[in-house]
Amino acid sequence: RSLLTFSRWLPRRETADNAKGRQLRAVRVVGALLMLVAIVIGSADHASAQSTQYYLPWAATVSWRVSQGNSGTVSHFCSGSNTYNCYAYDFDLNVDQPIFASAPGTVVKVVSTVNAQWAGGGYGNYTIIRHADNTCTRYAHMKYGTVQNYAPNQIVDRGAYLGNVGNTGNTEPIGRGQHLHFAREDCSTGKSMPVSFVETGGGLANGSSYVSHNDPCAQDCNIRSMINGKLVAAEISRTGDGWGELRARKDGPAGSWETFRIEGDCRSAAGCAFKSVANDRYVSVEVSRTGDGYAQLRARQTGIGGWERFQLVGDCRSATGCAIKSLQNGCYTSAEIGWTGDRYGTLRARQCGGIGGWERFQIG
Repeated sequence: RSLLTFSRWLPRRETADNAKGRQLRAVRVVGALLMLVAIVIGSADHASAQSTQYYLPWAATVSWRVSQGNSGTVSHFCSGSNTYNCYAYDFDLNVDQPIFASAPGTVVKVVSTVNAQWAGGGYGNYTIIRHADNTCTRYAHMKYGTVQNYAPNQIVDRGAYLGNVGNTGNTEPIGRGQHLHFAREDCSTGKSMPVSFVETGGGLANGSSYVSHNDPCAQDCNIRSMINGKLVAAEISRTGDGWGELRARKDGPAGSWETFRIEGDCRSAAGCAFKSVANDRYVSVEVSRTGDGYAQLRARQTGIGGWERFQLVGDCRSATGCAIKSLQNGCYTSAEIGWTGDRYGTLRARQCGGIGGWERFQIG
């Protein structure tokens, strides 16, 4: 009997069926654990990941106040049965103020037929745009008759005009009835998500005012000199020191030579860079040259250094335009319309005093 009892503690010989069953159970357990980890990681990424840069959705240089922020007491509830707008913002813009896309993306939906307050299912007239990080932004309560009827899947740039602020939909009187409702959302559910703005490096405080850095474009920009009405072109057919020179000399329409991309925040201390679509080179200020060649602008650099950094001063969408300031020498860019021949309209960062007509441009 003692031997029989002892034999119970000896390892048993495992049959093929038993081994197969145990392996199958182990595989199922590991699979379940991996699925759980994926769900947890995916949920965290879905809630907070943000690879797209979002700008405040109104014109650069203009300041507006947050009338209702996250976890608001009027409609941005973060607890209870309706938490869809927990992370949304209401901005206290005046009626008819223009609204601009916060980031490049693809239009998902436009509603433009609502012509009254307390109509249109809450949001009134609105636009939804899908962005590169696979989340969406919503711009709501726009004025009837101003909403741009972009087609579904139409690509829009950062700073694209969407419509004007209005009073359509459920506009609670937060200070005033009219306002812009903005939210970064889950594209499939419409539930709001946290958003970090370029201007603050994070979120916004309720009741505080913020200046937008949202310039007219990021991906396909045209620069027009206001002194002669000409588009700026990169002269990539030239050779030697003249290759890639920038000149305000094209009537239109814009082609690749007249198209640029803007990288970075042109209103920040670090500035931004302009990149020519025609030759895929960054615009440099040739501050080492002398005479008439000093500080000439050329699209010729493959990387971004001090010579390739600029700031924009003024509203580039407005009738008065903006100035392009080189951070390398602190001077404004001029269009040399007094020159003739192949040098007419050459761009040079050489005006280190005030901003005159030769230094004003529109970008869009």
